Amino acid sequence: MNSTFRTSAHCAAVALALTLTACGGGGSSSPTAATNPPPNPVTPGIPGTDPTTPVTPTATTLTLSAPPAQVAAGVPVALSATLNGAGAVSWTLAPGSAGSLSAASGNSVNYLPPARINAASQVTITATSGTLSQSLPLNLAPDPALAGLTLTAGTIGGHFMLDGQGADARFDLVADMAVDSDGNTYVADSRPGAPSAVRLLAKDGSVSTLTAAVNGHADGDRSRARVESVSALAACGNGKLYLLDSGAQASYVRTLARDGGIATVATLPAAYTTARRLFCDDSGTVYVATATALGKLGADGGVQTVPGLTLPGDPAVPMDYLVDRHGNIYYYTTVLYASQGNTSIYRRTPAGVVSTVIALNAKAYADGPVATAGVTAPGSLVLDADDNLLLLDNDQFAGGSGYRVRKISGGAISTIYHGGSLGNYMHQNNDLPGQLRVAADGSLLLSYQSIVNRISGGKVVALAGLHDDTEARSIDGQGGAARYYLPGGLAADSAGNVYSVDGADDPQPLPYMYSHIIVRKTTPSGAVSTLATGDNPFAARAGGVALARDGTVYVTLLGRNMKPTSQGVIYRVVAGKLQLVAGAIDSFGQDAPVSVDGAGAAARFAWPQLNGVDADGNLYATDRDATGAAAAYRKITPQGVVSTIAAIPRSVLAAPDGYLYSADPAQGVIWRTAADGSRSVAAGVAGLPAQGTVLGALPARLDRPTSIVPTGPHSFAVSAGGALLRLVLP
Repeated sequence: MNSTFRTSAHCAAVALALTLTACGGGGSSSPTAATNPPPNPVTPGIPGTDPTTPVTPTATTLTLSAPPAQVAAGVPVALSATLNGAGAVSWTLAPGSAGSLSAASGNSVNYLPPARINAASQVTITATSGTLSQSLPLNLAPDPALAGLTLTAGTIGGHFMLDGQGADARFDLVADMAVDSDGNTYVADSRPGAPSAVRLLAKDGSVSTLTAAVNGHADGDRSRARVESVSALAACGNGKLYLLDSGAQASYVRTLARDGGIATVATLPAAYTTARRLFCDDSGTVYVATATALGKLGADGGVQTVPGLTLPGDPAVPMDYLVDRHGNIYYYTTVLYASQGNTSIYRRTPAGVVSTVIALNAKAYADGPVATAGVTAPGSLVLDADDNLLLLDNDQFAGGSGYRVRKISGGAISTIYHGGSLGNYMHQNNDLPGQLRVAADGSLLLSYQSIVNRISGGKVVALAGLHDDTEARSIDGQGGAARYYLPGGLAADSAGNVYSVDGADDPQPLPYMYSHIIVRKTTPSGAVSTLATGDNPFAARAGGVALARDGTVYVTLLGRNMKPTSQGVIYRVVAGKLQLVAGAIDSFGQDAPVSVDGAGAAARFAWPQLNGVDADGNLYATDRDATGAAAAYRKITPQGVVSTIAAIPRSVLAAPDGYLYSADPAQGVIWRTAADGSRSVAAGVAGLPAQGTVLGALPARLDRPTSIVPTGPHSFAVSAGGALLRLVLP
């Protein structure tokens, strides 16, 4: 686009000045000198002395050549400046702009972009001639080879399968763990309704997948073998790893060889189709446990129930088992609401002799001699190298959100580790971390959902996986150290800063989000800060964010439940606080009119989702009905006047390349929509929304993306789970 800059001269431009004072110039001010100047000598060819030579006036217009649509890495761009009069042109590159100029002056120069552009950005080049100045923005496009998905800030969460080292690895759901004599840890990675696999966790925290993560039941070598739902593992002294694999038709005990081959050794009878744990002793006997029975697996594949594990007169049934290498069986029973505690732990020898390890006790929470102490709600019984019994126990004084690792040894019980909730999941689900195991070096392995930790010396260290810690609240910081709670409704400014609202697009926000609105700012380098906070007295939820060209940030607040009633309000951020622009949240349950045009608090919205702001500062929103479908389109002026319009202007919705981009959490993709309505997948793999976000080259993989906003030519910010991602398209 050609641009012209005209000066506002304080006197008219003329070919020659009749006097030095005519345009305010200096020189003699005497009337005689001004009215009777000495005659100028005539010099041929010199303007002002030779009347036959024309005079070129000083330029009043500076015009620059049209910039290219985008600049590619390493490709020079020719720039030219045209003056409508006399003058010299100088060129400067704005501070911080990448690349360089071939020359500092002249009517034509070349801009030399860097040889490699990692992300879309903009540089500014300025041409100057006297008092004339004109700037030219150039959009730098990243290398096509660098197109892909990268992490800007936050975490991509857990709950999917990804091999890697330490926190870079991912588990979907740790159902069980087993440790062999060589120190290898095997993990049953199995979440109901998702593909199951057996994973190998090495001592250094590296994770690899041993079986195909594809549902099915098939024996054979690694290329052909399939598992359905592996819920339990047992690493036996005979070098075999046993799997408890539950399918739609039956449950099976199978073996997994070191080379990945799988063989089925038993199809369990109906009474054991609900089996949940496997054990084996040094004799090679395999035990299968349900919630109410423990059985021995015979050589013929049959199961013989071990008798006498429920004591006569005990009103409860066994809840969990442990079989040690000698064939001793530990189990516990639970009596709900007992006045003297609720748990007893027993030991049965191979000869059938049953003894009490720890009895019901009113001080179940206390450490000390087993006669005066006890356990509260145990789980995951294990033995250490010295045959001391270890277990996980609920911390009844932590509101159900804490746990303790306890040890029974020498007639006493002690707490060797006290842990708090991981993201408050324990408090919400009222459960404990899933598995406690003893590693070959004597340290303890503790799994919970999608993470495995090591406990040693009274301290816990993350070993592998990453907990899906979107419940870590809103934590400012740099890159991966920052935390979002579901950043959504994204907006971006011309510098690439991204604005988000925590908890947006969440149908069931956390309780603490019911009382706060948190607006965040994330720089292109991944620095996350809190831009504004606001009270939320109506226990509503965040709806999204939009940004005007003057820097004004708008956010919406929505009723907690989607109803076709007036449940939306729009604020602007002013000095870190929220200032009402339009709308109101009525008391829940009132059937007020869905959409009412008007000014400020007199206007009403049903369920407004912000679309963007136009060049004049007008805000646009899509009002949705109870089903989530678009019901009305609204325009809000900077003064808060709300009106209903026919459609949202495409200029508000379109990216710099003219396409519309949208996030589809159900399919796990980013859609690109052309002006004719045709669409294609720009990123992600359709149909894999719950298989986790995988960074890297396109198509990459996205786990339930909720929002996308352009940050420059071919570059976008995408929110998915607890992460803000950078998407670069070729």
